[in-house]
Amino acid sequence: MDRKNRSLQQTISNLEYRENVSSGTELSHMRGAKIFSINEISKIIKEHLEGNESLNNIWLRGEISNFTDHRSGHMYFNLKDENSVISCIMFRHANQDLKFKPEHGMKVLGFGSIGVYLPQGRYQFILTDMLPDGLGALHLAYLQLKDRLSKEGLFAIEHKTPIPRFPRTIGVITSPTGAAIRDIIRIATRRFPGIKILLAPSKVQGEAAPEQLITAMARLHNAGDIDVIIIGRGGGSLEDLWAFNEESVARAIFDATIPIISAVGHETDFTIADFVADARAETPSAAAELAVPDISELTRSIMKNIQQIKQLLESKVQNYRLHLNRLLQSPVFTRPTDRIDFYKQNLDNLMNLFSNNMVSFYKLKRLILKNSTGKLTALDPTAILNRGYSITLKLPEQKLVSSVDTIAEKDQLKLILKDGAVRCVVGEKLKENK
Repeated sequence: MDRKNRSLQQTISNLEYRENVSSGTELSHMRGAKIFSINEISKIIKEHLEGNESLNNIWLRGEISNFTDHRSGHMYFNLKDENSVISCIMFRHANQDLKFKPEHGMKVLGFGSIGVYLPQGRYQFILTDMLPDGLGALHLAYLQLKDRLSKEGLFAIEHKTPIPRFPRTIGVITSPTGAAIRDIIRIATRRFPGIKILLAPSKVQGEAAPEQLITAMARLHNAGDIDVIIIGRGGGSLEDLWAFNEESVARAIFDATIPIISAVGHETDFTIADFVADARAETPSAAAELAVPDISELTRSIMKNIQQIKQLLESKVQNYRLHLNRLLQSPVFTRPTDRIDFYKQNLDNLMNLFSNNMVSFYKLKRLILKNSTGKLTALDPTAILNRGYSITLKLPEQKLVSSVDTIAEKDQLKLILKDGAVRCVVGEKLKENK
């Protein structure tokens, strides 16, 4: 026995001795008993639980709580009912095939087995499959994707491109052997003979269908002369139509630059492709009617428009003819000189009025001039010279003398008379009272 084991044995003996001393009894239950490590007992529990067939490949019903979608791809959560809760894990390789996304509070049916996580000594339910409780997995996945894409705006009307009214070439994405392509060709060529139809064959069901549908859309875009695309197939179950509910197909339709008409299934069938497409038709036949105009209806419409234009023109011509007749019967045309005579007479009246006004105007101006002349004459300072008066100016500045106080003796003066002037020298100033 090595030193470690001898030490352990000594410790046990000491414990037995102390117990016997204190209690007076012998630890008989310890004699020959095996002591387990935590790992050993956990392994035994694991073997018992995982080896129990009644705990393997079972279904559990419960409500998801504490859901965690780990970055590793594994899903961790609890399943609970009214009385109990169990830890669960769904590894990445198992949850990749789920058609829906588990969420907190969702009621599900989980398929798997009971296992033990040794590092924590915790038992757990390991799921390999999961279904919504009371709702099909595909239908739930459809609703979840529809809600998510709708919130992203992929269904918004402002992102939809109008369908051209007169396409020259239409592209069709569907199975080359299905009834859908036959219906589209039959309806389109009947409605508009000579319309070009380019088929991009693709699977419309199965795992390979989504990728082929996306590839077909790319091929039609690269063709360069496609005016509108019809993508669809005949009716079927939700599983049969699932390729048109794939997110990758929906985003390819949203990113398309050519208008796309979705025609999947029958009238009651709706897929994600229907909501993303620029237009939705109930059936492939209805899609052909939506994409291609009816030449017979166009002909009838054109003939109707021609008839309406003809009637409108005839009505216009008739109205103009009546108006012309009224004009021809008016005095302007029946007595054209009357109008000229009227203007002649009117011109004479205007000339007479102008002449009379000019005479009155000149008479008034002459009178005003005469009155102004009389006033100016009365105010003329030289007029008093005719009555014997004179005007005296002091030289040399020729300043008007109006008082004797402004001159002095020997000042030179200039006397202006009516017929000339006199220069003189002041000899004496005489100032008289008035």
